[in-house]
Amino acid sequence: MSAISRSIAAVALSVFFSGVSAAEPSFDCSGVGEGSAEAIICEDEALAALDREIARLYKKIEAQTSVEDFRIIRTYQRGWIKGRNEAWKAADPRVHIETAYRDRIAVLSVQAGEVEAPPAVSYSCDGGAFEMLTAVFYDTEPPVGVFTRTPGGDWPQYIAVGWEDEGAIHYNTGGLDFIERGGVAEMIWAGQPMRCGRR
Repeated sequence: MSAISRSIAAVALSVFFSGVSAAEPSFDCSGVGEGSAEAIICEDEALAALDREIARLYKKIEAQTSVEDFRIIRTYQRGWIKGRNEAWKAADPRVHIETAYRDRIAVLSVQAGEVEAPPAVSYSCDGGAFEMLTAVFYDTEPPVGVFTRTPGGDWPQYIAVGWEDEGAIHYNTGGLDFIERGGVAEMIWAGQPMRCGRR
């Protein structure tokens, strides 16, 4: 069981063993719109526990991050909340919300330093604005990859969640798409298709 799986299991157990009442997320449930994502969370103790874990990680990151860097994280967090709140568009709104929480917890756990970093992997790239890429692939659930370009520039780094794709892990987030097979990665970085080979 990965560190993130253990963390989520602990969150689930906390629903039963902590003093927090069922369905008490980190936000105020009074006045939430009927049928909204917030209303679903406020009525579901397991989702409320995941929401509290998100809040815990977010506060930890804020405490250990510079004001400038945290401004970027805050922007991503607001975008994530917007995506979570589009649960009404999904066939199963609860599954949409739970998946969004688990993905975000994995990313925030990496940013908070709660997951041990494995050795970085270096790539030589062509077809784009930079020639070197460093990737760190975290053993989380779901998998998280941190991708950093060299030299830097606009969008110097992406943090992406991955999923199994025909024997490979496929990572995707706004601006990045990355999948590696046989030591060669097909990648889109900020709209630019690239190919990178392991060094």
